Amino acid sequence: TSGVRITFLINWWNEKPLGPNCNAVEAKMIKELGLYDKEGMAALMASPQVLNHKVKPVETKQLPIPKNPALVSRHEVELAGSDLLWYELPKQVQPGVHKLDFEKGQ
Repeated sequence: TSGVRITFLINWWNEKPLGPNCNAVEAKMIKELGLYDKEGMAALMASPQVLNHKVKPVETKQLPIPKNPALVSRHEVELAGSDLLWYELPKQVQPGVHKLDFEKGQ
C-alpha cells in the first residue's frame, strides 16, 4: 500500500428517501435499545481529542470523469434490495474533497 487513505462517500439522491431506511434515530430510542453509554460518552466528550478539535471549512473541487476509457476505473456498489450501482472514477485523483455530479438516469 502507498500509505494513502481514500474514503468514498456516495449520496445519490436529490430528496431524502422514505423510511424505514432513512429514519432519524433519536437519543431516546438509542437509550431504549440499551445502546447509550453515558459514562463512555462523558469520557469521550472530556477527551483532549474532542476538547482540542478545531473545525476547519472544507473546500470541495469538481472531479471531472475523463472520456478516455483507459483513464477511468469502474466500480460497483450493492444497494439494499440487491440493486447494483455502477460508477466510473478517474484512475488518478489528486488529494482533497471532490464532488461528482451524475446526470439523472446514469
